[in-house]
Amino acid sequence: MPLLQLIRWPNLLIVALTQVLIFNRVLIPSFGQYNINHSLSRDHFFLLVIVTLLLTAGGYIINDIYDREVDKIDKPDRVIIGKSIDLATAYWLYFVVHLIGFLLSLYLAFVVEKPGYVGLFPLASTGLYFYSRWLKRMPLIGNLLIACYCSGVAGIIWFAERVAFAELAISPDTFQKVTAVLLTYLLFAFLTTLFREIIKDMEDRDGDAKGDFNTIAVAWGLSVSRQIVFGIGVLLLFFLVVAAWFFWQHLADPFSGTVLLVLALPMFFLLWKLYYADTKQQFHQISQWSKLLMLLSLIHISEPTRPRLIS
Repeated sequence: MPLLQLIRWPNLLIVALTQVLIFNRVLIPSFGQYNINHSLSRDHFFLLVIVTLLLTAGGYIINDIYDREVDKIDKPDRVIIGKSIDLATAYWLYFVVHLIGFLLSLYLAFVVEKPGYVGLFPLASTGLYFYSRWLKRMPLIGNLLIACYCSGVAGIIWFAERVAFAELAISPDTFQKVTAVLLTYLLFAFLTTLFREIIKDMEDRDGDAKGDFNTIAVAWGLSVSRQIVFGIGVLLLFFLVVAAWFFWQHLADPFSGTVLLVLALPMFFLLWKLYYADTKQQFHQISQWSKLLMLLSLIHISEPTRPRLIS
């Protein structure tokens, strides 16, 4: 179905799964151990997930609207706007998705008695609009912004429960473990997304150059882009190893430590593939593998015995 393709439904499922796991596998079990009341009820959490999905879907729509000419060169077989969905309908969908998202966020802000949250949705949606319209055409800036947004998918749940989270300080061990789990995922999501975004720029360099997109691959060339991505990959490997050691040695959490070390293995594979990659198809494969790596990282926060590890 063209609409589902337009809003990248598999990516939306990953977004929802990430937030559900953070809420239900990490935060709620920890709060429950000490009878701490969490800020979001189940219904309110559900609304927050819907708002996040609408924001993300709107970002995909506006991105495809402004990329439609470039996409005809980079991925002609995957172009939706102008083929399956006309431009006017795409703009209408973008407006409706954002209107519903804003109204739900407005309702949620007042229901949880946090009127200051009202500005979060417009601020986030404006950032995605600026990204699609201008920032993605600049070297690195757009890549960093999207990496922050992907990290923020989990971060917004942490932010919403920050009051209850602060109460976990009554148990320093639990507080440290939950903080480590959340920070590890946020940093991993940021670095992996940044890695993948620059790889995508390398994959789409031909169309971007013709469309006046001054991305890293266009502005600095493939050689420099490869060095930057390689550096990010090495940093990610170092982070995984250090985080694994920390979970093993300081948090007595061998499961998380093992998962992080296992995640380092496909990262080695991606760096090896990147070293020899030279064609559009090869860069596309690395991009898809890095997306799978992000999906596998959810194992780190989905382990069913998490409550027993938080003591």
